[in-house]
Amino acid sequence: MTKPDEKIEYGEVLGLTGRYVKKLLLNASPDFFHMTEHLSNTQGKYIRASLLAASASDAGGFVSPDVIKAAAAVELLHAATLVHDDVIDGAELRRSKETIQKKFGRRQAVICGDYLLCLSLSAISGLYPAYGQERYLSLHRVFVKGLEKICHGEFCELINNRNLDMGFYDYLRVISGKTAGLFGIAALCGSVIGGGDDREMRLLSRFGQYQGMLFQIVDDCKDYELTEQAALKSVRTDLCEGVVTLPLILAVKKDPGIKPAAERAMSSGGAAEISALIGRIRGLGALDGTYGIARRYYNKAARIIDKLDNEFKKGRLADILNATVSALPGFYGADS
Repeated sequence: MTKPDEKIEYGEVLGLTGRYVKKLLLNASPDFFHMTEHLSNTQGKYIRASLLAASASDAGGFVSPDVIKAAAAVELLHAATLVHDDVIDGAELRRSKETIQKKFGRRQAVICGDYLLCLSLSAISGLYPAYGQERYLSLHRVFVKGLEKICHGEFCELINNRNLDMGFYDYLRVISGKTAGLFGIAALCGSVIGGGDDREMRLLSRFGQYQGMLFQIVDDCKDYELTEQAALKSVRTDLCEGVVTLPLILAVKKDPGIKPAAERAMSSGGAAEISALIGRIRGLGALDGTYGIARRYYNKAARIIDKLDNEFKKGRLADILNATVSALPGFYGADS
């Protein structure tokens, strides 16, 4: 198919977004350059950028160049949340490199996270000339409401740290904000940029939310299922840091007697205690139960894809959905 004027191919988006993000980080104010330069060498997989681009794609697989600015804004917002998370958690490594708070100090890291948020909002503000007031305000509202959800989810997770009485629906509220909120931003922004009608925007906003919920639940399972090499991240850190995730919640619900062991594992952070706790959680069937919940969100997201008209868009969203669960052998186990 002939490439439309001023459009780019879907497959080019991640590379162009990565270069644009790096440019913004390396052109940062001199006061922040020492930190943003460090971040420019620790970029992630750009899953949210992929979701935004897929949501913006036309039937031929092309997107507006505006996708690059919006995708960069989403990734910079994600980076800001990670910098702040690392301060809260006292994390020393992120993507196999020193975190900002470890390398430069906690206070500088907090301000760096704030600066990244400013860069994100600046990137999305750059779309105003192309969209005018009405459509730009749509993008702006998406960002502001999404950011509010993210902050609320992060706060709810913080106040529930080490809370072994945390309920299932409390957990869902946490991840609906802290993780799914940003996926929702990405999908809805993509639809706005792609000229989607009201129906498509509603569908893609829901898809982003379901995809984000699935992503976080799957990520929680990696602490129990994978080695660090397979997960491509540190594992078993949630329990060490007192983060209560779904497998533990389901295990406590099934056997409240597991609480003392969980408290000891979280307090000591010792490998033996954590391994023993994970064994008990798995033995109670909590991991299977977690996969059952994950499959529900997978199926909800898949049903949204079926309702879309654009075949190219459907295919790319299905790729993103399936890639989320591909690393976990247990996901395709027993029915929920």
